[in-house]
Amino acid sequence: MRALIENNMKLLIEEKLIRTDVVDRAMVNLGG
Repeated sequence: MRALIENNMKLLIEEKLIRTDVVDRAMVNLGG
């Protein structure tokens, strides 16, 4: 059970990192 929770946390963190990366690129595209 604990491993499942840890895996979910890792997935959520990775998803957030990917999302912010996409947002950063969108901002650069708009600004540039």
